[in-house]
Amino acid sequence: MKKFILKLLFFLIPFPVYIGIVILIDPYNYIGISHIISQESKEDTSAKLLPQLWKLIEYKKIKSPIIILGDSRAGKIRTENLKEVKNIDVYNFAYEGGSLIEIIETFWIANKIQELDEVYIGMNFNLYNDFERRDRVEQAESIMKNIFTYSFSKIVFWSMIENIKREFFFGNLQSWCSEYDLCRIMGI
Repeated sequence: MKKFILKLLFFLIPFPVYIGIVILIDPYNYIGISHIISQESKEDTSAKLLPQLWKLIEYKKIKSPIIILGDSRAGKIRTENLKEVKNIDVYNFAYEGGSLIEIIETFWIANKIQELDEVYIGMNFNLYNDFERRDRVEQAESIMKNIFTYSFSKIVFWSMIENIKREFFFGNLQSWCSEYDLCRIMGI
């Protein structure tokens, strides 16, 4: 029995190690304690891989009572301009290629997090049809349930890989090769 317990403990070693790596990299700022990867790298990689997860986690920290929902056209609205007019923070929840289902689900999730005073919706009528059933908000919400679903999500794993590549390898390569005008030659 003692041998079995030792083998089981040896087998389980990778899990806390992996969760520790997730806590260190934290591609979507879910935990928010490590800054090994710069915010710029996370915005260039993680925020583009699953923007719904990125924005939901960010909104939990900001909790603005005024939000903008919609697709990429609504995403172009500058919240700084609205802040000047309203003198209050406005959060832009618009997703690239956002569907009506995603707009509705995001509204209800945001309303659970913070009671909303005003909601602006930019609706692309090209996506207002019966065939557009994409729902990445549901996936993002299920990933946010707890540290284990976050850590063992495929999208978080690939976001960590992309963040590491950008921060420690290709990000430095691009700054180095632009200094010597090699980016143009190498096609980077």
